[in-house]
Amino acid sequence: MRNAQGNMLVMDPNGTKTEHDTITCGHCNGVHVMAPKDAYGVGRYCTLCARHLCPGCAQIEKCTPFEKRLEAIERSTQLMQAMGI
Repeated sequence: MRNAQGNMLVMDPNGTKTEHDTITCGHCNGVHVMAPKDAYGVGRYCTLCARHLCPGCAQIEKCTPFEKRLEAIERSTQLMQAMGI
């Protein structure tokens, strides 16, 4: 598939192997299996941050990349440490 970022190999107990393409969501950082209709990123791509999205994050209008969330957490932690909390 086009635009895949990773690959997952699943082996069931009777030895059958199945292979799936995966993406990492740019908003929640979750790894998700790409469905065949996702091959071209239709409806699951954020044009604001230029990252692939999972189905759940694709429904949310607000663009909040995962890195920005981490930076906000770090800033709040540094503020609390500076205040002695």
